[in-house]
Amino acid sequence: MIYEIKKGQKDWKPVEFPCIYFPRVGSQWIFDIEFTESCYYNWLPDMDQHDYNKIGGVTNALSLNNVDNALIGWRPSLMAKNLFEIVPYFNVGSAFEIGNPLITGPGVTNRVIITYKGDKTFETQIESMEPMERKLNKFWFGRRIGMNMGGANNAPGPYGGVASQDMEMYVTYWYVR
Repeated sequence: MIYEIKKGQKDWKPVEFPCIYFPRVGSQWIFDIEFTESCYYNWLPDMDQHDYNKIGGVTNALSLNNVDNALIGWRPSLMAKNLFEIVPYFNVGSAFEIGNPLITGPGVTNRVIITYKGDKTFETQIESMEPMERKLNKFWFGRRIGMNMGGANNAPGPYGGVASQDMEMYVTYWYVR
């Protein structure tokens, strides 16, 4: 499916229905992600360099989007133009933790799998990289989090918080119980 965002917006379209999940051990949220060249922007010298955009994930259904969740983060890479970083992104409580990035380019499909391991524990696997696992503070039942740009624009510079340009990305998502 093609997701699009216009300059100045926070959320990508189409906006996903916030589905509720009652996962059991081994349930998976599977994402196939393909960037287009339109997703690249050079965010230097912006001071909001540690913000990651969100491709999606799962959170405790009764929590805010930035509390107790397992997400997929992304941002343009500084290694070269038209390269992107995809990372496991966890909010444990309200403190975020990220894993090692997968570096990818436009037109390449990358698979990311978030697996519920039981006892409030999630594992994120990006392609053949080492998986990252975290135990959340609370998790009763899940709610899908949709795609959005960065965090707050809380540092000098034009990036963070909203899209700096029009972009499109291909994302296929499904849930396996």
